[in-house]
Amino acid sequence: AMMTGCHVEFTPCLADGQILALLEECAAHLNRFVREIAYFALQVVCETCEATVFKDTVAPRLAPLLQKGLKDNWSQTRFAASTATRAFFNKAAEAGVAEDYHPLLLPGMCLNRHYVAEGVRVYSQESWKQVVGPQGGARLLVKHLDQVVAAFCEAVRQPNHAVREAGCKCIEEVITRVAAPQSPFHDQFGAENLKKLLGALLEAFDDESWPVRDYASLALGSFVEDFPEVCASEKESLMRHWLEQLCDNVPSLRSNGAMAFTKAVKVYVDWWPHVADHLRKALGEVKNQPEVSKTFANYTPSGPFSVPVRNGEQWNVPEPINQTMYSCGSLAPKTHKKKHGPSGGCMNCNVDRPQQPWEACEGAIRLLTEIAPWALLEHRAEVVEMMPLVRAAFDVDHFPHHTNLKQSICECLPRLQDGLQGDFSADMFVPALEQCVSGSHRNLAIVAGDALQALRAGGPPAA
Repeated sequence: AMMTGCHVEFTPCLADGQILALLEECAAHLNRFVREIAYFALQVVCETCEATVFKDTVAPRLAPLLQKGLKDNWSQTRFAASTATRAFFNKAAEAGVAEDYHPLLLPGMCLNRHYVAEGVRVYSQESWKQVVGPQGGARLLVKHLDQVVAAFCEAVRQPNHAVREAGCKCIEEVITRVAAPQSPFHDQFGAENLKKLLGALLEAFDDESWPVRDYASLALGSFVEDFPEVCASEKESLMRHWLEQLCDNVPSLRSNGAMAFTKAVKVYVDWWPHVADHLRKALGEVKNQPEVSKTFANYTPSGPFSVPVRNGEQWNVPEPINQTMYSCGSLAPKTHKKKHGPSGGCMNCNVDRPQQPWEACEGAIRLLTEIAPWALLEHRAEVVEMMPLVRAAFDVDHFPHHTNLKQSICECLPRLQDGLQGDFSADMFVPALEQCVSGSHRNLAIVAGDALQALRAGGPPAA
């Protein structure tokens, strides 16, 4: 308030360095509330300081603080640092030194555009537009490519799963929009930087947090599509991970994995025999489903901060000494960077249990749906021959979640019929769909009705 009231006349107090030294100390404080208010104060410093003093004295000291604040584990502190960073660039532009600080601050700003906390994400997106201007940020990312690649790879290896998610999203964005063959900046991406990004994504593909694996999978699909030669040495590992993902407990992983895997199969056509074998096996697996089935409990709360302890139980929480604290109040990383055992935190992002045959079958149907429109002529007959296996899977109903599988098949049928372009008729499914429409399961009846309408119209409904 004092700086705001004095405005530019407060500049001499900043020039002597004492105020800045105090704010530097507060920005590094263990208490996140102190760090948060320190960054809000730094925002006011940027807004009130005279341009010449800012250029010579303030900016060189503030830039490293802002870089650190943009990485803070607490979302509130990260937001405060984002407000200070926007004010910093506004003043730096006035002083004519904005470009000098792009290498230090642009990677963090770019990353926060995909951060899980909405306030940080939306504010950073708007700040990004203001800083990079109407020409867009691709040219600036390429100009400082080494720093950008290092920052994104570092993010993917952070103990905070929200940061790892954002890192995977940023890498996918760089691959599809900046480094892609059709991009004017394509030639500026060397093999070394591409291999660094690929290595980070491969680590994330084995992450304990399923959202991180999900985003890593999508990014790797785009990576293989645009840079198959760079990924060639990891073909076996990629195929193994995608086949595992198609059987995962999490529905979005199976669905997104099918899309990503199909991109790779289109490039690595020698994978087809392995893919066809997997499809035939997985489509028939549902017959081996035990009568007791389970489904994924999406993001159920966990840990000592949200679930009451049963009588006679206690949480095995380590003594809170010299441990990093996260936004949820957890003293432990929300999830580990590798799959191993239970972890602390506020969400069950590390949900894992034995794979179930009905989930493997559903993943295979998702993959078949994605592959059908692409299938080469010599493979088209094999895809058509698999449709009776899908029909047989539709009839299996001895386990509680058979309706989930039926709903997925109903969603896929119109796309399958359209993708196979007359080589397959969905007539064999019509009696079963009509029975579902008149059945007692409301959600299944609605989806089956939509499928029937689309099949009779000749394909999927218009988007």
